Amino acid sequence: MHIRLAALAIVIATVLLSFNKPSKSGSDFSQLTQSCLGNKGGAAHVVAACATVIEGASATPKKQNSLLRSRGWAYCRDKQYDEAISDYTNALVLFPNHPQSTLWRAIAYYAEGDVQSAETAYEKALSLAPNSTDALFHKAKFDQDQGNTSAAIQGLEEVLDLDPSYEGAGSVLINTRYDAYGYDGFEQFLTHAEQRWPDQTWVHFSRLIYDLRFTGDHERALSASTELARLEPGLTYELFVPAMIHLRIGDEDTGIKLVSEYADRVIQRDLAELAFHKRWYRKALNWLVLGQNEEWVHRYVALAHFGRPDLATSELESFLEDTGGNGRKILLRVMRRAGTSVPREADAGSVEHLTPQLKIT
Repeated sequence: MHIRLAALAIVIATVLLSFNKPSKSGSDFSQLTQSCLGNKGGAAHVVAACATVIEGASATPKKQNSLLRSRGWAYCRDKQYDEAISDYTNALVLFPNHPQSTLWRAIAYYAEGDVQSAETAYEKALSLAPNSTDALFHKAKFDQDQGNTSAAIQGLEEVLDLDPSYEGAGSVLINTRYDAYGYDGFEQFLTHAEQRWPDQTWVHFSRLIYDLRFTGDHERALSASTELARLEPGLTYELFVPAMIHLRIGDEDTGIKLVSEYADRVIQRDLAELAFHKRWYRKALNWLVLGQNEEWVHRYVALAHFGRPDLATSELESFLEDTGGNGRKILLRVMRRAGTSVPREADAGSVEHLTPQLKIT
């Protein structure tokens, strides 16, 4: 008999827990209950904890229902959908019209590939809780997968009517409308969304990406970045995105000014942005002796990431010119210790053989 490793782990965990079966009043039992109901820990641990509590407790139907649903969700996390469906079904025996159990069983049905049962369960969940954003969202995604675009759009719009900030709903609706109606339909809805939901980040982020990738309307992209900076203050939308846009349209003076401010503030706040590159250069403490500081690193990498390898290369050349052979040796040594393959031509003074390894081509 072949037993899946995940299932075997659950069996082992259950056996281990049963050696010292906790009493209902003990602290261990309380911890297991918390692990089960809170879905804390790995799926195998949660399933085993739930099984021990279910077997050892004379719980009320309401509590039993909660335990079954928690174990069902742990089974779903572990992709054991048959077991999850069984737990949700047993929970529904106790409370036949429980909206959450019905919805979660629909999700498990669909994950298992039983489309017909999933559709029936989704419709039942919505009949029980017509204003449930969770039910509306998952049913809309189901409709989208099944090619029922109009139903998907209607469901997603209902979600946003109830909760404009519902995670993922706005982005999914934007993409669904684009697939269904193309640029014109997309633009029409996006304009409507900007007026109706001016304080939702997904609206302005969609505008930013749309104008940068498709329309080339950089003024609107800058306006979207300003709105995003208002809603989510920080370097990304205050400096990073505006710098990228100004450099893209050829406004180098403004772009370089923003890049310099970005680099300076990254250092001041010691942010994790560009951390991979920072790790390379922080090993080269000799830079301090050479009179260099980390601002050069951030300015160089920022220019590269903003799509201006010419300006980034200029920064690199300036660094090598200022530091001479010692600077080149330090740079090459750090790159190679970091696992980057650098052609030997770079040792002889070729900047062209450095830039591809620094990801600015």
